[in-house]
Amino acid sequence: VATHRITISRSEALSFKAFFEHFKHLYRHYGRVLVINLIGQRDHEKHIGDEYRNLFNLFVKTFKQAQNNQRSLVNRLSERDFIWFDYHEQSRSIRNLTPEQFVQKLLIENAQYSIEHELQRQSIFTWFDGVLHSSQKGIFRINCIDCLDRTNNVQLTIGLNILSMQLKYLNKQCDLYHIADKLREMWVNNGDHISRIYTGTGALGQRSKAKDIQRSVGRAIQNNLRDDEKQQSMQTLIYTYAKDSYLHERSVAALFTPYVISDGIILSEMFKNRRNYVNKDKIRISIGTWNINGDKNPALEHEYPAILDAWMLDGPENLPSKRRKANTIPTLGYSTNDYVKSMPDILAIGFQEICDLTASNIVSKSSSNANRWVNNVRNHFKRTDPNNEYILLGMDQLVGVCLAIFIRRGLAPYVKNIGIDTVKTGMGGAIGNKGCVAIRLVLHSTSICFICAHFTAGQNEYNERNKDYRSIMEKLSFQPPSRALWHDHIFFLGDFNYRLTSSRGQVEHFIQNQTYIELLEYDQLKKERTDGKVFREFNEGPINFPPTYKYDIGSDVYDTSEKARTPSYTDRILWRSTSPNVQATQLYYGRAEVKTSDHRPVNSIFDVDIEICDEKKLYDEYVQIYKRLAPSNALIIYDMRADLSQRKHQLMDEFDSYVKRKYGSDISIVDRFCTSNQRYLSVHMFFENGEHARRVMEPKEDQLPSGIFFSKRLIDLNEDIALSQKLNILFADANQTMDPESIAYDPGAYQQPARESLSTLQDVNVAGIVPGEELSLISGNDTDDNYQENTVGELISFDSDHHAKHDFSSNNNLQSQPMHALFDENSFDPLHFSSQSVSNNTKTNNNNLLFDNHTQSTGSTFYIDPFNIAAPSPRQTDSPLNMFPTSLVNSTNSENNNNRSTFCHQQPHQFVPSRPPPPVPSVAASIPAPMPNNDSQRQLTLKNLSLNPKNNNNELMSDLLDLGDPGSPPPSPKFDPFG
Repeated sequence: VATHRITISRSEALSFKAFFEHFKHLYRHYGRVLVINLIGQRDHEKHIGDEYRNLFNLFVKTFKQAQNNQRSLVNRLSERDFIWFDYHEQSRSIRNLTPEQFVQKLLIENAQYSIEHELQRQSIFTWFDGVLHSSQKGIFRINCIDCLDRTNNVQLTIGLNILSMQLKYLNKQCDLYHIADKLREMWVNNGDHISRIYTGTGALGQRSKAKDIQRSVGRAIQNNLRDDEKQQSMQTLIYTYAKDSYLHERSVAALFTPYVISDGIILSEMFKNRRNYVNKDKIRISIGTWNINGDKNPALEHEYPAILDAWMLDGPENLPSKRRKANTIPTLGYSTNDYVKSMPDILAIGFQEICDLTASNIVSKSSSNANRWVNNVRNHFKRTDPNNEYILLGMDQLVGVCLAIFIRRGLAPYVKNIGIDTVKTGMGGAIGNKGCVAIRLVLHSTSICFICAHFTAGQNEYNERNKDYRSIMEKLSFQPPSRALWHDHIFFLGDFNYRLTSSRGQVEHFIQNQTYIELLEYDQLKKERTDGKVFREFNEGPINFPPTYKYDIGSDVYDTSEKARTPSYTDRILWRSTSPNVQATQLYYGRAEVKTSDHRPVNSIFDVDIEICDEKKLYDEYVQIYKRLAPSNALIIYDMRADLSQRKHQLMDEFDSYVKRKYGSDISIVDRFCTSNQRYLSVHMFFENGEHARRVMEPKEDQLPSGIFFSKRLIDLNEDIALSQKLNILFADANQTMDPESIAYDPGAYQQPARESLSTLQDVNVAGIVPGEELSLISGNDTDDNYQENTVGELISFDSDHHAKHDFSSNNNLQSQPMHALFDENSFDPLHFSSQSVSNNTKTNNNNLLFDNHTQSTGSTFYIDPFNIAAPSPRQTDSPLNMFPTSLVNSTNSENNNNRSTFCHQQPHQFVPSRPPPPVPSVAASIPAPMPNNDSQRQLTLKNLSLNPKNNNNELMSDLLDLGDPGSPPPSPKFDPFG
């Protein structure tokens, strides 16, 4: 269903931090990494393949610079470790080969690549009879666009080669071909199951035109209608929280990834004590909004520098009350007395009517004007501030509404969770002539959301404008934090179209006398805000400038057309800061006297508080809270006579009343149940936390109002072990390596790459990216529609004799796997906290692995003969499945290796709170030990960690959501110790 529409929404400089941290983890954990990139080298796939290779080459350059070009170290990483094998293009050159033979001959045994040599170099892990014979030294990182069919086939073939190497070291008789068939069957079934989960259709079954169409339609439905559900399920598994849980969603931005999966009560306490582990900093943000009336005069490009200076950068310096700069566009507005000019750290530039709102543009938007403005902004920054590079963080357009966010390059490594969304409000949400574009980001530990909107026009349509606002706030949705109002800072800008209700003559009188305070008493937006209908809890600075709408183009005269519209303040910038500890301070609010449109551009400059988590302090705070709330199970057992078991239900109610009456209503009981034996009846009561349980423990003996005596027992766990288990869950494998030697591949701390090292100094053009995704892949195919020759689906279809079913000269273009995003901005984890013990078996699926059930191979039994005494067994050498070299049949040249292959905990050079040392002690290198098994660790569940706080229905809702006190977290969720 259509072809790939791949759009990259991040520049190379902006993407490199995430790329660096991912590959740093791979190299540190596994040692050598050989990248096998199966993406096509033409059409839509080539672009992302080029970006992938550029980032890898940049990673290698950075590593070499960090090692000061020491020859013994820099040779560990090389640009040659990136192999680009165009699977589809190569498949055209082969005939009558099974997919395994195709990969074996054209990729693994191809002298152009180093894979066969790398297989021997990376070696394998073998341990038997208490002796370590060899250890693994590296991995392969294999990918295609969706990491399904092509990736699965290459991994299967490499797996078969690894199997032959493993069998080489065994000292037992085995049937090589039988084991290979079993491995192949496992891969095929695994691919089929993943395909059903991922695409809604299986990979096995007979092929036909009808089946292909049916499969294609099913995948299209899955891809377009059910992706959101699958993504939410992934987020729930990753972060272990329920959507719309304010506490957990805010923690995604405010805390580092490991702590997000903590119990709700611990998260609540961490937010209360936030000042103990955060440092504050300030950044400067410049925000501009302008309705440019279709940008009908693009020939004025020579005026762009002066327009941008007056509008976005130098506005406060061009006010009449201040010293005017020569040859500049004047500005009008308000600025604080302590304003000191500095280049902004973030620029948010919003446009309305960036193209004419014609029917053709509504159906298919024109991005030429938006791209021209973005390019002019870039070029202007290069000229005016060459020492500070600005990166396009995100950009999107909804017909005439466009929003672009620029950020200083030095801040780019600290940005995560970029999200983009649009909402249509025209014709009841059906069309995009009116609506909004929103971009949000998390900088350090602070979330910021920018919303650029264009509301319904018309003098008396203020109710429709109110509906537009409510619709936008209701429908805007990102990955966590999902709602706009749940961000630390929200900036709302645009042409809101609220009018002045006074007569034009009176309005012009106020303007002439510059009595703007009196004029604003007739402002519709001010009245609607006062009545609590829109923008509740938002702020707007003093308006000390004339109305911005509607002028005759090229003049200072308000509308002289037949309609003679009343001048109005349609163009506005409002903001809201959720937490009282993190605020935005407005330094300037004004307009620039640019006359190329019937609106004047408006600008506001802010100093914004940003919180930066101190990782060590955050770690210490977590440990202290955990110990303070101990025992973690918060369980008290009440013991009484066994003959009361008939009244156990009544007794549980009596104990509830007893606790509330004696210890207060603030004591939260999570659950209770009864057990009994011949001697006692016991009531087990779980409390919200250990503090509550300890309070209820005094006195240790008591009686109910009914006269029943009982004793209390506090079930106290070994909290040191419990805390160690919790930290193991949070910081799994942070300092583990597969082999001690792999630590030599650690590239060290992240360093911002030099500007000249980038393959492109400027950002990619991202106008029109799919809302809410950092990489949009809109397709139902894994193969391009232009491929008219044999496809991967035809390559990997077999009959029972292991020969290709299809004629490779056929032009049948089989439907392949729908695409999915290569990476998820809301799961971005630059410190790889969330990674568990990593396997090189990436999530792969061969969507078109259409293997039939093979009969068991008739090859003879495989024998190991270390002294070559017995004659070699007969071997079937003409089978298409014979991909193992003859030397492997009786090869027993086992290489003994004294290196340990168990996971070795490596101590970091210094304590880094993001990588706290695991509590499990290191195993001595001289003592052989099997791989540690952590399966016994107790798993955290959604029920444990996420319960939404209850709303009071009688309270007035804030806009759409009742957030309560924005400065404090919501009530603590209930803690269920048994999940």
